[in-house]
Amino acid sequence: MSATLRMKYAVAAADILLLIFLTSDLLIPLGVAAGVPYLAVVLTAWRMADRRAVFILAGLSTLFVIIGYFFLPDAGILWQVLANRAMAIFAIWTTATLVLMATRSTERQGKLVQRRTRELRESEKSLRLTTDNIPALISYIDNEYRYRFLNKRYEEWFCRPIEEMIDRRCRLSSVRCRTRSLHHAQRVGHWNRYPN
Repeated sequence: MSATLRMKYAVAAADILLLIFLTSDLLIPLGVAAGVPYLAVVLTAWRMADRRAVFILAGLSTLFVIIGYFFLPDAGILWQVLANRAMAIFAIWTTATLVLMATRSTERQGKLVQRRTRELRESEKSLRLTTDNIPALISYIDNEYRYRFLNKRYEEWFCRPIEEMIDRRCRLSSVRCRTRSLHHAQRVGHWNRYPN
């Protein structure tokens, strides 16, 4: 799902939740902590790509908690009603802060993954450049006897593209060898001319 589409769904969900919670807030007596469900509205900002959405939704939720207080007739002890509303507003902004912290952490992790991926690609290019210029056949064979890495000399030696040989099984003509060391492989048997 694209970021734009995800943002549209999150905004629609937040709008619907705001209207539902405002309606229920206006129908429930003031003594009940009806402002707490607005936390769900703030949590929808987690799916949005923009940090401003957290502030906007927290602000709207706070506004709706206040509107809920003013549009209901007196139906409770004033200090309890105000305490409930204040706790709801505190919970809304605490949730908004936690969502912002989680969003920042996710962004930092994403940047770190991108940087590490770039470093890995550069390291792979350097390894490829080095091994391709060594005048010897260099390969990596896994536990299933499949070629996982071949240098350019394999392409020249077997007159086949490397992509065609990667992931193919290698066979020894006399004895199966479970080692990745070329020296050990030369002692126990010799390689087929072509990787299968």
